[in-house]
Parts: sequence; structure tokens; C-alpha cells
Amino acid sequence: MNKKLSSLLLFRRVFMLAGEGKGLATSLVETFRGEGSEGKGVARKILLGFPVQAALEPLSSQGTEELSVLANLLANSSSSSARLIGRKGQRLSFMFERWMKMKEARQMQQRVMQLRSHLMAAVMGAVVAMLASLGPLVAGLNFLSPSPEVSGSSLLLWSGVMVGTSSTALGLFMAGRRFYVDTLIALLAFGLTAAATAPLASVPVVGLWGIK
Repeated sequence: MNKKLSSLLLFRRVFMLAGEGKGLATSLVETFRGEGSEGKGVARKILLGFPVQAALEPLSSQGTEELSVLANLLANSSSSSARLIGRKGQRLSFMFERWMKMKEARQMQQRVMQLRSHLMAAVMGAVVAMLASLGPLVAGLNFLSPSPEVSGSSLLLWSGVMVGTSSTALGLFMAGRRFYVDTLIALLAFGLTAAATAPLASVPVVGLWGIK
């Protein structure tokens, strides 16, 4: 469980205790006094008479609107409306929990999509580099007609351009703003594979048509 969701569950416990008839200050102290250094700090500030909003600042300032809403709801509540605020806060906490879990699921799906796009870019770069490097050698294996003259350097150049363009389009579709990572991965795989197959690419091509 991540830290933000844990903080939300602490707020829910505060609202549950308040809804059962305990005061807001008592509910805050009972909830946070055994919850690590931050929780103990919240409980200590409440006991020392700090305002609720100031006491909950370490938890509400974690970059989520959900926690800030719950903290402000507690800070602006009066002791006479503790039961009502407790019931309202519980409903809000359940709704916010669903939202946070949905956001986590979307983020996980996005990471999976990015990983898939990285793998596809690496495979594409390696396969295209291998085909481009071995292209002149394969072109010489022609039994029916003289083999055409194929320039290995120009073939690698145009293949690299194709890999860069294709990986950029793939990254834009699957990785979003981090599309450039796919381009770098594809070009790196292309360069490494081309260097690894360079000895085979340098083999002189002899057309089988001319062998007697």
C-alpha cells in the first residue's frame, strides 16, 4: 500500500471515530499517536493546542487534492458537528479511495505500455539492422540472374532512417511524451546489431551466376 492511500485510511479512521461520538481532537490523537514519526507529530501538535490544519500539514501537503480536501474538512469542522462531519468524511474517503486506486491502475497500465513499446523498439532496431547488414550477402544468392550491385553503406543508412522514423511513431502512440526513449533504444539496438554483423557484411559478394 502506498503512502498516500495509507494517509487516506488514517483520515477515514478519524471520521469513523468522530461519527461514533468522539470529539475531533480525541479522534485525531487516538488515530495518529501510533502511526510513525509523522503520526506522532500530528498527535503531539493536537495535544499542544495547535490548529487542526497546522497539525495535519505534513499529511495534507503530499501533492494530492483528496488528502487536502479531507484535511480542510477536519480543520473547518466544529466540535458540535463531529457526528455529521464523521459520516460525511467517511463517504468522501471511500469515494477518494476509488479514485486513487483508479489512478494507480491507469499509471500501471501506462508503465506496461511503455515497457512494451521499449521492447518492440529494441527488437525492431535489431532485426532491421541484421537484414540491412546481410542484404548484400543475401542478394548474391541468386541462381537465375546476375546479382545486382547493392551498396551496404547506403542500405544501412536508409534502414537507420526508417528505424528512427518508425520508432518515433511507435513511441508517440504507446509511450506518449517519452517517445524519444523508444527512438534512442531502437537506434542503439540498430547500431549494436550492425556493428556485430559487420564481419558478415564485409564478405565479398560473388554472384552464383558466374560460378562454373
